[in-house]
Amino acid sequence: MVKNNILIGFHNKKICLSVSNVLKKYGIVPSYVCQSASNLRKMATYFGEGVIILGEKFSDEFSNDIINDLWQNFNIILIGSFDKINIYDDKKVYKLVTPLKQEELILALEMQLYKDTPKMIEKSKDEIFILKAKNILFQKYKFSEEEAYKYIQKKSMTERKKMIEIAKIIIENKGEIL
Repeated sequence: MVKNNILIGFHNKKICLSVSNVLKKYGIVPSYVCQSASNLRKMATYFGEGVIILGEKFSDEFSNDIINDLWQNFNIILIGSFDKINIYDDKKVYKLVTPLKQEELILALEMQLYKDTPKMIEKSKDEIFILKAKNILFQKYKFSEEEAYKYIQKKSMTERKKMIEIAKIIIENKGEIL
């Protein structure tokens, strides 16, 4: 689940305020409202992850560039006319066609708040491998969970490999110590 960092980004101040007010009406306070792509990027870097509610364009950059750069860490809701937002990849954005009802926006936001980002999904897969490797070490060598984790961590440092790589080796070798 993503943090409740909600960024709003539209080229028009009136639209920014309108979207912000709709969220506030439903008890959701956005983290930041931006009118430029550069400001949105700065805030995305600051917050790291969350949800971005985005318009189809900015005066300083196309939304497509922002989407391509941020979709791994942020769930993105793109709002605009059908012909302008239909060109975007469905895997990267959740699209809302204008005009839209307030309830549609709130429902889309709630869905995106509880959906993992691609980066978080990949991290979850890595954690599963590490958990399996720890379990193998626990069963074969009676390591505690902490000892198994420290073993994987130490091997990671001495072998100069990521912990996920060491975990996969342990799984492949059925726990034979490296």
